[in-house]
Amino acid sequence: MAKKFSPKVILDQQIKADVEKRLVKETGGRLAQIVLETSSFNFGKVTKKQGSISKTFKLYNRGNADLFINNIRASCSCVTASLKVGKNKSPAFGTRGAADLNWQETIKPGKFGELEVVLDLAHPSMEIGHEVRDVFIASNDPLNSQLTLRVEADIIE
Repeated sequence: MAKKFSPKVILDQQIKADVEKRLVKETGGRLAQIVLETSSFNFGKVTKKQGSISKTFKLYNRGNADLFINNIRASCSCVTASLKVGKNKSPAFGTRGAADLNWQETIKPGKFGELEVVLDLAHPSMEIGHEVRDVFIASNDPLNSQLTLRVEADIIE
């Protein structure tokens, strides 16, 4: 069930709680839990001349089982994201995500990884005004299989 649906799409809180209890029971109480330190960041006022700007986010495993990050994708080709866990650093992922379909990174219970998000202000898709871009993180967390991280910037001349 967890592979097909996410409890995030359930609007009724009682049904959602029942589904979450069932998922926890199906895992034997052992589950990974993906948590972002913060799920959004606003770079504020920036200019296209600044080129690339970046922000690093901590990605925690608050569960009691290994967290497997299966894919990272960006909403626009002006954004890349890479994950560093310990000494391992992933390639930079764009709109297509992992080129290697078997790519995976493990975050142990109680540990974290650092997700670096790079925004290319000089990219043709970046226009003057308020711009919003997302990064999607896929994992084996049965209660939250895809996390969305948002970055924003106000592009000025």
